[in-house]
Amino acid sequence: MRFWLGVLGSWDECMRIAFYGNIANNFYQIVKALRVQSQVDAHLYLDTRDPMGMRPESDVPALRNNYPDWMHEADYLTRMSMLFPWRSKLVKELEAYDVVVVSYLGPMFAQFIRKPAFFFVTGSDLTLLPFPREFGFLYQSFKSKVTAWVKGFWLRRGIRAMAAIWTQPYAPYVHALQKLRIDESRIARIYFPLTIDTNRFKFDENARYVQDKNMQRIVSSYDFVVFHPSRIMMRDQPQLKASGQWKRNELLFRGFGRFIQQSGAQRPVLVMPDRTQSNDLALGKEMIHEMKLDQHVLWIKPPRPEGFTRDELIPFYSVADVVADDFGIGWFGSIVLEASAVGCPVVTYVDENVMSRLYPWHPLLSADTEEKIAEHLTVLYRDPTRRREIGQKGREWIQEFHSEESASAIYIKNLTQLCEDLTRNRSPLLK
Repeated sequence: MRFWLGVLGSWDECMRIAFYGNIANNFYQIVKALRVQSQVDAHLYLDTRDPMGMRPESDVPALRNNYPDWMHEADYLTRMSMLFPWRSKLVKELEAYDVVVVSYLGPMFAQFIRKPAFFFVTGSDLTLLPFPREFGFLYQSFKSKVTAWVKGFWLRRGIRAMAAIWTQPYAPYVHALQKLRIDESRIARIYFPLTIDTNRFKFDENARYVQDKNMQRIVSSYDFVVFHPSRIMMRDQPQLKASGQWKRNELLFRGFGRFIQQSGAQRPVLVMPDRTQSNDLALGKEMIHEMKLDQHVLWIKPPRPEGFTRDELIPFYSVADVVADDFGIGWFGSIVLEASAVGCPVVTYVDENVMSRLYPWHPLLSADTEEKIAEHLTVLYRDPTRRREIGQKGREWIQEFHSEESASAIYIKNLTQLCEDLTRNRSPLLK
């Protein structure tokens, strides 16, 4: 029995929840949604070293240097705290809450608190970071290798100590949990959906008038826009494929080329950010050149090398006819939510078996071959009405399953039940 069992009181009073590990700004959206509920006092913890993609101002620029009192920022990831996580001031601060939810490096610290701690899996925090031996080729310097080994050790230990692990039954997650020897009884088979602010992420009717050279070229030079904001990750290595670090962008490139040939489209364009956080950017550019697609591909430069903020992406979603995402593993993430919330059709690959367990319906156009990608693009190009209908369905899907209103109710219900069951040493929501 975990040492925190029995410390929780009645949930009739306000539940205090802390979140740490704001990957892709997911926790910011979840905490904001939870705070709508009067019985919840949710707080978000951020590190001063977090990149732009993990900062709330990526969604809301006005938050820069203007965080509300429920957002806490400090230098938590010091060299000393990485070596001795229990000495981090983050541990002491998290102790003040009834429940803690962590992603990314969070399990390193959450294992040392005396309250229920849950691991919200986001991707590489489960499939890659805990296994530095397998991914040594990703770390070039001696310092980076040592850092990876230290993180890996504490993450493996921390993940095994979590009260429960929130994940979905996608193959990379299942494989990683098996390698960590996580007992099935501690894997939460309930769905905690990602959340998005539908008041902010919506179609921008003025997007085409934005005075930006990227935008003006798109709206003036092309008549069918396929937007692909995903990272370029196409190396066919067993470790990368098994861990989900594989988006098969080459399928989209080939499918887009096939679409041009069979659709008769005169001025189509594939728009992609030219950013440093695309592992195989050079390889992708080389492939596009070899396929003679350069005239139909527009690489747009973001304001900073690492890429666009989520707020900056909204106008590009709004002028796109189609958004293409990930064709590798069969899962989905923030890009699907952002594009669907704006009302843009999404072509991607999803595992229909898993999707049927998570949703009664979904609007995503799934494709795992270049032929299928070309087929979807051709239909959407030739039938604007169909394009609008699918885009509208995407917006409805977001509102039903991923909006602040719908998701917050799910979180409250599941968290309350899960914590009460753990306190009583029962786990009907587990396994």
